[in-house]
Amino acid sequence: MASKVPAVTLGFWVIKILATTLGETGGDAVSMSWLGETTPDAGSNGLNGYLVGTTMFGLLLAVLIAIQIVRAVSTRGSTGRRLLPRPGRDAKAQFLRHVKSP
Repeated sequence: MASKVPAVTLGFWVIKILATTLGETGGDAVSMSWLGETTPDAGSNGLNGYLVGTTMFGLLLAVLIAIQIVRAVSTRGSTGRRLLPRPGRDAKAQFLRHVKSP
């Protein structure tokens, strides 16, 4: 019996390391550099760069998830089946109609 769990390959680890590195670098760039956490007067204006950066990325995540959910719901009917054809299915259906016709 085949396993339903995908194999952890070299590609997985490369993507995981790149995503982690880019995420850490992006988070540090926003919270420390752009928002001034590395300056002597950091936090003196009442805003913490880490809190603002976390809020920015959290809102971005929420917006992207909402867009994904809305797009997924709009392509499915009340039965949960896809309303939009998958690429290549139309061509297959046309071929089968052509073959069956006399």
